[in-house]
Amino acid sequence: MKLANRKILVWSVVAVILVSVAVVFFMATESNSGVVEEEAKYKLTVSDWVKEGLETSDSSFNQKYVGQIVEISGKVASVKALEPQNSTNVKLESGQEEVIVGALFNKTSQEIQELAPGQDVTVVCECNGVSKPEEDDLISEVLFTLKHCQLKK
Repeated sequence: MKLANRKILVWSVVAVILVSVAVVFFMATESNSGVVEEEAKYKLTVSDWVKEGLETSDSSFNQKYVGQIVEISGKVASVKALEPQNSTNVKLESGQEEVIVGALFNKTSQEIQELAPGQDVTVVCECNGVSKPEEDDLISEVLFTLKHCQLKK
């Protein structure tokens, strides 16, 4: 291999490494906190949202809501810290035993940890969808999931 070709190869490798380091640095320092900061497209109560989800097919419901920012108001059913992920899952009362509404907060804060069952709350989240059991499923719960949540004050 000629000396000129080696220099081109070495400089190409150096350039690729520098670009890779720059991309990793940018991704690591990006100010995305994993929390929804946009205005909600839909504002609903838990009971209205669940009713709509149960009355329509999961594909229609998901097509409308998945990836959308929603503001959901209701009562806290339970709060559970997820230690390894430093996140918190807040279940909201759905009014139906076989329906679970889970709101995932990417960070654990004292304010979220102090939420109590029965407490009124409004969350702003990205909808992750509804999952309904198939007829032959052993699990009968309908799961409504929200992610990147924040409390609305």
